[in-house]
Amino acid sequence: MPHHGSNDDFLRQQLVEQFQRRDKTLDVTPDALRKQMDDLRESFGATGEFPKGQLHPTDEGAIRFGIAAHNGKVIMDFGTEVVWLGLDPKDAENVAQSLLEKARQARNQRK
Repeated sequence: MPHHGSNDDFLRQQLVEQFQRRDKTLDVTPDALRKQMDDLRESFGATGEFPKGQLHPTDEGAIRFGIAAHNGKVIMDFGTEVVWLGLDPKDAENVAQSLLEKARQARNQRK
């Protein structure tokens, strides 16, 4: 059964840690980490833009979201409530690739 939640602090921390592993030059002081988390929080969610046009009248525009592995689970953070998500084929392939990568990471976390 899927999981859901309304507290995003743990996911933001996980995403920051993943970015830090990729870029060893990131500042990891508490103040810098707090700013990075705030920047991530602001970067997720609806953009209000329609870069590829409006799919239909209920389309609210583009959305930025994150995918992370945490405690043996794959977490998707949309930054806002989402009822549906429409992707063109290339974007769907990118999300699928990210989900598979995070699934492997989550599986390894359980060992």
